[in-house]
Amino acid sequence: MPQTSSTSADQAERDLVRAAIDVTLATPSPTARQLTDVAVRVRRSVDRAESIIEALLTLAVSDQGKLSTEFTDLATWAEDAIDAAVVIPRCLAADQVRA
Repeated sequence: MPQTSSTSADQAERDLVRAAIDVTLATPSPTARQLTDVAVRVRRSVDRAESIIEALLTLAVSDQGKLSTEFTDLATWAEDAIDAAVVIPRCLAADQVRA
């Protein structure tokens, strides 16, 4: 999938933030100003990422309808998956014996 100008710009911003962090961490004794500058950049990036996540969640919900918030017992799902993992191979083996 080709990158759009906004994804390219987002990638460039992430690269700049990573570089700023790397440079600051590599500095033996970073100044308070350097640490503050990096912290501000990281904060902006986190805020931007949060906005993107919220937008994607909104898009997903609007695409799928209302998001269910009811309790789901994952232990029951896991138990069902384990049962299926045991039963299916037995059924396949029985089909091969009959053939």
